[in-house]
Amino acid sequence: GSTNRKCPYTELKSDSQKNKRIALAAKDLNIQTAELFYNHQFVNSLDTNIVKLELAKLKIADKDIILDYELKNKNKKQYYNSLIQICDKALIFCNRYQKLAAIDSNIVWEYLLEQQRNNINDQMKQHLPIVLFNIN
Repeated sequence: GSTNRKCPYTELKSDSQKNKRIALAAKDLNIQTAELFYNHQFVNSLDTNIVKLELAKLKIADKDIILDYELKNKNKKQYYNSLIQICDKALIFCNRYQKLAAIDSNIVWEYLLEQQRNNINDQMKQHLPIVLFNIN
């Protein structure tokens, strides 16, 4: 397949290239682990897989790599809030964010950020009600 045409990991020049390679391999590892345990009948009475890969520790070219599959879920709200704050402070508007997301598949989809932004706005309205008075 196409994986054989990739250059060896040790020949990758940038950390970004190495991180992308690790991320792709980590996704494959998660999928293949689920398939492996399913094939070995680690299932419940509904034939649903009961094994979930949460953490994997690897040593790649003498560098310790920890794949934490739960980290993003645990910190998702905080992660989205940070992205919203970055976009607001850097004045990154929707159309520019969409262009960034088109280039880098690791960037969170805009609609997920918009949902979190709406949640923040709703909480702000509850805690800081704004009332308009007509003085005329």
